[in-house]
Amino acid sequence: PFIGWAFYNGKKAGALSFHLCDVQRHIALFGTTGSGKSTTAISLAFRLGSAGISVMILDWHGEHSERVIAAGGKAFHPGSTVSGLTVNPLSCPSSKDMSFQVEFITDVFAQIFQFSAPQSYMFRETLKACYRSKLNPTLSDLIKELGLMPIRSSWGHETRMALMRRLKVFTEGACGLATNGDDSVFWEELFKGLVCIDLSFLKDVNSRAIFANLLLKLVYDRAVGREHNHLEHVTFIDEAQNIIPPRRPEQPRSIGERILAELRKYGEGVAVITQFPSSISLEVLKNSSI
Repeated sequence: PFIGWAFYNGKKAGALSFHLCDVQRHIALFGTTGSGKSTTAISLAFRLGSAGISVMILDWHGEHSERVIAAGGKAFHPGSTVSGLTVNPLSCPSSKDMSFQVEFITDVFAQIFQFSAPQSYMFRETLKACYRSKLNPTLSDLIKELGLMPIRSSWGHETRMALMRRLKVFTEGACGLATNGDDSVFWEELFKGLVCIDLSFLKDVNSRAIFANLLLKLVYDRAVGREHNHLEHVTFIDEAQNIIPPRRPEQPRSIGERILAELRKYGEGVAVITQFPSSISLEVLKNSSI
């Protein structure tokens, strides 16, 4: 895709273009506020769309939905009653993936909310109990199951109450519309053509981060199921520092890091957009071709 013109000493030196094979090996786009990174990102997204590559934009501030619709794409607004989007974080496409699903969901919530070890354990065991009674439970089902967990000590009661306080947010208001219920669209609709996911209706930063991570999980599931590995879809992650933040070397890799490292093998490109290289994980730089 053509990006623009390169100038040297005030004269046009030549065209700037990317090879699609490099896009598949990921892009990291940096720029301070007002420097043009958002304009560059949406321009690249449109160019990829013109080349027949489907695009999903995780729009942190709701800046791009109008332009995407004007270009013939689709925009979803999780948390809104108009053009909303509900993604059930507990939905499991296959019973064969149950153990992976349990670990992934636990890791997402534990990473965002910084669960203690007892909280992660109780969350995981409650999730297992949910799946034993229902294939696709909702967050309301999870909270109900959590209330039924046998408690044998005061710290167990405190752990349960801490979890319930965190999870309750995702069953009410805008968060409830986005995450508490059955999937509102077929997942394939999110991966065809030019699609913008406007996250701005989710006012809480943790809610946006969790929803974005859940969408990355859908991207990963779909990519792994492909029969070929040539580039056919690119995901743009706006304000990537909220989704793939830096971490200390002794800490385990985040969900975003793990997915980013594996996606290139399956024909999925990722473009991360943020202000500074130091604001995101070093793994992102290691896994970015451009």
